[in-house]
Amino acid sequence: MAVRDGLGPAPITHVLDAGDYRKPEEIVAPGFPEFLGHDETESPFATADGSYAGGRRAALGQWLTLSDHPLTARVIVNRLWQHHFGQGIVATSNDFGSMGDDPSHPELLDWLACELVDRGWSLKALHRLMVLSATYQQSSRIDPASEAHHKAHQADPTNKLLWHARRQRLESEIVRDSLYALSGRLESSMFGPSAYLRLPRAVQTSSRYAWAPDPVEANLNRRSIYSFQLRNMRHPLLAAFDQPDSYISCGVRMNTLTPTQSLALFNGDETADQAAHWAGRLLAESFDDDQLVRRACLEVYSRLPTNEELAGARQFLTSQAELIYAAETNIPTSSQPQPCPRCLEPNKAAAYVDLCHALMNSTEFLFVD
Repeated sequence: MAVRDGLGPAPITHVLDAGDYRKPEEIVAPGFPEFLGHDETESPFATADGSYAGGRRAALGQWLTLSDHPLTARVIVNRLWQHHFGQGIVATSNDFGSMGDDPSHPELLDWLACELVDRGWSLKALHRLMVLSATYQQSSRIDPASEAHHKAHQADPTNKLLWHARRQRLESEIVRDSLYALSGRLESSMFGPSAYLRLPRAVQTSSRYAWAPDPVEANLNRRSIYSFQLRNMRHPLLAAFDQPDSYISCGVRMNTLTPTQSLALFNGDETADQAAHWAGRLLAESFDDDQLVRRACLEVYSRLPTNEELAGARQFLTSQAELIYAAETNIPTSSQPQPCPRCLEPNKAAAYVDLCHALMNSTEFLFVD
């Protein structure tokens, strides 16, 4: 019913008295909103006998994608801009009306909309255009003491004009997927039914909305976009990092910083498990500690460590191994790399896991600078 016309003429639509279907009033003809520039007085759907022909959905789709449509292309490019820059040119991306915000760069919004149409409505072309721009390639790391920063901050304290990059925290699904990507366990297969992800033990035993984890191991490691969503209960790790509530439409995600996020990463079983597998993979692929630290930084930060970071990591591995040896006689298997080299002492092996765990909890891992 949603994608094809039924038999016979389309049913007549009435204005209803107080919304009561039993009290139809005047007939409403199908048509396009006049305030968006459509000035036809006659409905394009009317037939000779006064009824209304079918094809209204197709006509609406064709009208929405007209090259000079005032909204469609602007709304789409605004969403793309919001994804890359943290905030749309129109900040209220769900509301382009009089109750929403005015565009910060109206000429830019118009130009991007025209570019989208001229490039055959190619979203990939617009993504490329945005990420190769000088504005996108700015850094969020600025020197507050510099004169340039002082002048820019006085002129535009909220950075509405984008004189530096906005610092963005990774979205909830990307946080989880990044943890699994570092461990080497992310299942990248596409399509198929939703996967029931692992839940923390406390949630599994205490919540009446808890679900049984998927019995297939590979499904537990699938990308978050394929995870089963329950409106009554979100996955705790995703919820901590502002996964939207499924009850309402979400035009712009929240971007908060809370202690719950740190606790979810630092104390969560899921993070500790991925850290153990990441450490096991790094040990299998590295010859010495320096190479392991370099590989770890390159994977988690997309850059090599500085000399100070390299020296600090060496010191951490030594001191942490000593602390673990002094504090624990029987180091649990869960604290060991997965798999753990047989020649490695348990306390030293656990120190590698702790290093990986610390990197997964670092600010640079969670934020795009």
